Amino acid sequence: MLPEYAEGDQVLVNPHAWKHRQPKPRDVVLLEHPHSPGLYIIKRISHIDEAGRYFVLGDNPTHSTDSREFGPVQRYLLVGEVVGKLA
Repeated sequence: MLPEYAEGDQVLVNPHAWKHRQPKPRDVVLLEHPHSPGLYIIKRISHIDEAGRYFVLGDNPTHSTDSREFGPVQRYLLVGEVVGKLA
């Protein structure tokens, strides 16, 4: 699958998306990289484990750093839901 977002894209993020619902699989999220504070990445939630941790995957798995490399992420790392891309 081709990535929907590329490095350098400007995106719209809703930090309040989960005020009335929990993040769910297939949500596209902006999150802080768990091993590189200050680095923000866009991933898609693939599933949520019983401990409430989020497994995130990139749309281009052969060239993506995601939960297959750094494991599941905690909720506090999710900044918001990506709702669009600026042209």
